[in-house]
Amino acid sequence: MAKILINALSAQLGGGQTHLLNVFKNHDNVWSDSELIFLTSESNSQVFEKEFGKERVINIGPVGNSFFQRGIWENFKLSRMASDMKVDIVFLAAGIAPFWMTKKCKWVAISHNLLPYGWKSIIQSKGLGLKLKLLIIRYAQIWSFRHTTGVIFTSIHASKVIKSFIKKDIKDVVIPSGINSIFFEKKNTIFDVPYLLYVSTFFEYKHQKEVLIAFRKFLDQGNKGIKLIFIGNNSGLYGDECKKLCHDLGLNDSVIFKGNIPYAELPGIMQHALLNIFASDCENCPNILLEYLASGTPILCSNYEPMPEFGRKFVTYFDPTDPEDLAKKLVAMFPNRAPMSQELLSEVKGLYSWKLAAAEIKKFFNTL
Repeated sequence: MAKILINALSAQLGGGQTHLLNVFKNHDNVWSDSELIFLTSESNSQVFEKEFGKERVINIGPVGNSFFQRGIWENFKLSRMASDMKVDIVFLAAGIAPFWMTKKCKWVAISHNLLPYGWKSIIQSKGLGLKLKLLIIRYAQIWSFRHTTGVIFTSIHASKVIKSFIKKDIKDVVIPSGINSIFFEKKNTIFDVPYLLYVSTFFEYKHQKEVLIAFRKFLDQGNKGIKLIFIGNNSGLYGDECKKLCHDLGLNDSVIFKGNIPYAELPGIMQHALLNIFASDCENCPNILLEYLASGTPILCSNYEPMPEFGRKFVTYFDPTDPEDLAKKLVAMFPNRAPMSQELLSEVKGLYSWKLAAAEIKKFFNTL
């Protein structure tokens, strides 16, 4: 029986946490011959205890909550812990390894974050602290990917971009994320108005400003009575800039900044939207786009990679940096929108399965 230590300290929220929770679920006994142990902090231990049981979770306390404190702990403690526990594999959910890695086990890193690898995204990031953090992540990950036993990428695009920085042969594999089954189940929405939907945290590279400008143009073409709903954390400087732009464009009565909502409410909200919009220009594996696909609702999607890698023939593409392009696509697509056929939905379900992702990750572990 393989003993696997999963470093989930970085999985505080979002896609990284979702990935761990879904990959290591019991998918028809994929992990039945493995002993799974999750390394967590004070702020995320309850999530993993609820899913996998308290006996499988090691909580290192509040030191794991902070990016910099966590890094110090990992470099001084993680390898020793792996050695003492006699684990076979350490799975690094943040893609960052300690500078000293015991040779008594295998070390596997996964890449979830492409943002640190683009100078444009770093320069556009608000605040010196965030810029510094992204640079640290970039060079810590490059070093880690060069020195770990194996690396998992979640898109072909991310693999190509990051391997151009590594410049060394590594043992790696591309395994895309899956889609939670709840997104295929028919649900109700919490909104009682016709709406366009954009689900994503507010960052410059998500282009909420451009979406607002395009929506103003869309309304000016006679499309009255329709709301634009943003779901996702909108706090911070960029979120404030978007709210000011909304006011300046005269959209206060037509735009809803909903903020974060319970995960279980997302499927119904996506399914009942008139159109789902995704305007990011930088993703590793676009989980929100995958969840949109399961909704069956028509999608307007960024044409930046890796979105076409996942959206394929299922979506309509636009340039997220050009509000005029999005506005034209909105106006043209809106009266002709049609839900995805059951045949296409079945194809989506077959392509992006958490059971398949778990099995492929297990297979990769076995090759090591």
